[in-house]
Amino acid sequence: MNSTEVKALMGVGLFAAVFAVPVAMFYFAARYGLDTWIATAVSVLAIIVGGALAVGALAIAYGALGEDETYARRMLRKIREEYEEKELAYSARQRAMLEELDEIAELLREIRDLLKGEYDETRRY
Repeated sequence: MNSTEVKALMGVGLFAAVFAVPVAMFYFAARYGLDTWIATAVSVLAIIVGGALAVGALAIAYGALGEDETYARRMLRKIREEYEEKELAYSARQRAMLEELDEIAELLREIRDLLKGEYDETRRY
């Protein structure tokens, strides 16, 4: 059983102890004539047990949080490394595109000069 299932079971137990038992006790008191003092005592006891379960659930969740944090850190490190590689590839691609754009700009300047009649044959292509 993993930590998520344990947390879910603790939540169900907590709900049953804190809400369902007192409601059931007072239902039995109203419907079947259960003594109200007994229903009150059992309800108070259920709420106390629910508080103890809540403390236990918090302790288990806190312990599982350390495991989840370690896993999360590993995943973040892996994602960061992956994006660093992608960032390097992207910046190299951008540099190559800028160089190509510089060449295109130079070619367009030469075409402009040729069309204006200011073409210099000593220029290198």
